[in-house]
Amino acid sequence: MSNDTQTYLPKEELIFLFVSASGDPAKSDTTHRIRVGKNFTWFSVKAEDYLSRGNAAQGLKGKLHAFLHDQGISSNKYPYAYLVTAPRFCGYQFNPVSFWYLYDSNKRLQGMILEVNNTFDERRPYYLERNNETEVSDHGLANGHVHKEPAQKPISRDCKAAPEGPISFRATWAKDFHVSPFNSRKGSYDLLAFDPLRSSVAEDCQVNNTITLKSSKDHEKLEARVFSTEAAIDPSQSTSRDTARLIVAWWWVGFMTFPRIVKEAGKLFFREKLSVWYRPEVRERSIGRHEDATERILELYFRQYLRHQVETSATPLTVDYVMPSNVSAATETFRTVGTSDPPQHLTIKISSPIFYSRFVRYAHPMEAVSAEYLCAREDSKTLWTSDPTLLPVLFERRSSHKESTVAPSHGVADHWRWSIIRYLRRTPSPPQDNQNPSKAPTQSCEDIRLLPLAPIDEFVIGQCSYEESRDYRRNVMKLFLADYLAFGIPAMLHAYDLVLRCVLVYLGVAGVAGVRHWGLAGGLVRIAWGLGVCNGMHGWALLKSFA
Repeated sequence: MSNDTQTYLPKEELIFLFVSASGDPAKSDTTHRIRVGKNFTWFSVKAEDYLSRGNAAQGLKGKLHAFLHDQGISSNKYPYAYLVTAPRFCGYQFNPVSFWYLYDSNKRLQGMILEVNNTFDERRPYYLERNNETEVSDHGLANGHVHKEPAQKPISRDCKAAPEGPISFRATWAKDFHVSPFNSRKGSYDLLAFDPLRSSVAEDCQVNNTITLKSSKDHEKLEARVFSTEAAIDPSQSTSRDTARLIVAWWWVGFMTFPRIVKEAGKLFFREKLSVWYRPEVRERSIGRHEDATERILELYFRQYLRHQVETSATPLTVDYVMPSNVSAATETFRTVGTSDPPQHLTIKISSPIFYSRFVRYAHPMEAVSAEYLCAREDSKTLWTSDPTLLPVLFERRSSHKESTVAPSHGVADHWRWSIIRYLRRTPSPPQDNQNPSKAPTQSCEDIRLLPLAPIDEFVIGQCSYEESRDYRRNVMKLFLADYLAFGIPAMLHAYDLVLRCVLVYLGVAGVAGVRHWGLAGGLVRIAWGLGVCNGMHGWALLKSFA
């Protein structure tokens, strides 16, 4: 740790599983387990939790090969791979970092993947290649001590499976992923790792990794270490007693990881008064958070709208649409129909699911694209495209859209509902400046245009069924009402609804309580009051159904 930065870190013990990712995915299970009985699993490592989101059927090997392919690396370069990770316990997992060890055909450690997760449900897998300029001796592995001097000569060892070659792995790379609110996204990392298959301190594999965070001025800010403190356990050779002892000793560790992080963050913020850096949007190589329920619904309609724009384009287009939350994403391809001319190719990748909730707030798609990509800071971009010059062609207004009108079959009530959406729509505020956390916005502007329905609204009205139109409209209205009433948090509207219903029930019950003490006339009034208030819940439900 450097002298110019004082950092308080908890000492935390974790249980790690050492899993081979080199087997045949067609013959191996996609879940590695420590189990009791046939159905109950204590500790497990599931393929769906690593690298790209989901795709569990590929297994660890298949997902690793897909990731290497995205990096332009042949999977044949690393025929052997092992994953060191904190497992799930009874299905729960919070895993700050996982280490992939990649070996060549001679079983020499030549590459690593550091899979970093933050508390915002975002992920960044870093692919690292060996820095051959510096080697580190392994005589300091004992007792978790690390020596950073160049090795003069590899030390001999008795492990029969140990391959020949360097025993240390060092790499340096630029930081481009937001991990802590007390550090910006600038700077770099330095990794010093020892090959666990060539450990000299025990017959079993030992983990010993040191990660150093450096500032943009190359000053060391923080050093984190992960190293083995006890001998490894082979689940296939352990007895029921060993398993019970392991569970009793480690069951609570995974559940306490996140509370420990929050506790230490509170110390840094309240006691040390450190500045807070606002969370930026993930960059192209990172994996965004999971979408919420509203974003998941809006993504369906955005996809339909994008397909319609491509298929009806006057300029032949082929568009690859890459959805968020994936490195090796499931891509949908849309093509212009009714033309034999060679199409122009365009890739659109959504880097964060927040794009969908922001997109529907803009009056025009090009306004959204400009604010979210073309004119956005690097820290606030929510999409990426391969050819920005084709965006005006893609998002031009189609004549097939109903020009700010509602289909007559939808009725007068729908006309008023869409008018409310048009009235509530306002351009979203730009994200907070991650590079200047203490600088608050000093200026604001008001959009005084009489905004029409957005083209995506017109598409839903004119091209989708009534049920789909109602589904889209309700989710958009919920977003817009949250902007005005709930600080932009739609979940707070549900809390408001619950509180209001509880208040109505309380007033109704309080109205009829003790009615016998009010006499005949007073009792009738109290009963009428209580029943009226309780029936107010039906009126409130009717008002919500109008949306």
